[in-house]
Amino acid sequence: MLHWRDGAGGAGTLLSGDIVQVIPDPTHVGFMYSYPNLIPLPEASVQHIADALEPYDFDLIYGAWWERLVRRDAKAIVRRSAERYSRALRGELGR
Repeated sequence: MLHWRDGAGGAGTLLSGDIVQVIPDPTHVGFMYSYPNLIPLPEASVQHIADALEPYDFDLIYGAWWERLVRRDAKAIVRRSAERYSRALRGELGR
């Protein structure tokens, strides 16, 4: 990943590659060990990623693929997505 502090008009931009995957639903991001094989990351790894990004300000995420962008509120979307991912792994999604 690359953090561009001055990107998004000074709000910060994250160029995430495939670590934080911008998915078709731009209100969330995804986390996988292997996207082609649909192997999820362990919960601790996802939390580590979210924690590592916490010190950085960013409002925009450029994903690994063309036209995959989170255009606003990106930091909150990463936080919310990591929490949702953890709940899903624990079987708590939809409760």
